[in-house]
Amino acid sequence: FRLLGDNLIIALAAALGKDFTIEAQAAWQKL
Repeated sequence: FRLLGDNLIIALAAALGKDFTIEAQAAWQKL
């Protein structure tokens, strides 16, 4: 599930681009 979560983060980063901040990534990592 961890790997799936990381892939989701990558997909979000690709979709949001510059709107995807370090803070947003950190928040996702905590889920």
